[in-house]
Amino acid sequence: GSIHTYKNYRKILVLSQPTPSSCVQVMDGNQTEFSSAENARVMLLAPYSQPKNVIPGSKFAVPPYFPFGAEPVHDWCYYYERADLADQYQDWHQVVNLWQQANQQGVWAKNGIELLPFIRSYAMLSDWQTAQKITIKASVLPDQQWPLLCNLWKKLDSVTQASSGRDQAVSLINARLQCRK
Repeated sequence: GSIHTYKNYRKILVLSQPTPSSCVQVMDGNQTEFSSAENARVMLLAPYSQPKNVIPGSKFAVPPYFPFGAEPVHDWCYYYERADLADQYQDWHQVVNLWQQANQQGVWAKNGIELLPFIRSYAMLSDWQTAQKITIKASVLPDQQWPLLCNLWKKLDSVTQASSGRDQAVSLINARLQCRK
């Protein structure tokens, strides 16, 4: 892919699709999480990305049928991309709602990084069992995102309230993924 640059570097929004089977990802300069397949140039620019330039409450205009065609079927990427936006605004309940909708539709991630908003949201809502189950499912996906998952759990351990549920889940994930402390 190519990178287009503009003169106003304060209003950068970095989008990425690391592999053809990946969903489009909006990079957050405050929380850089990369797929193992991410392009090095995207990784260099991502810390400057400002997702606040995406306005979630703005009215969405449906593009005209001609020349765009009908709205695509809501596949996994539809749920992931909406959940990723809600995650950036810390709307944990919306992320969980989108997880439930995706499960009802029988759609699933092909890349572990696409499960991070869901893991984070369940953890932030203190549903450690579900966060743990999604993490274990993410760990067996072909892209092998173990370091990324370990880093997420390390951060969750430091930003959430201590509880026996959290401590047990963190210990299990650390052991299962062989995370370094």
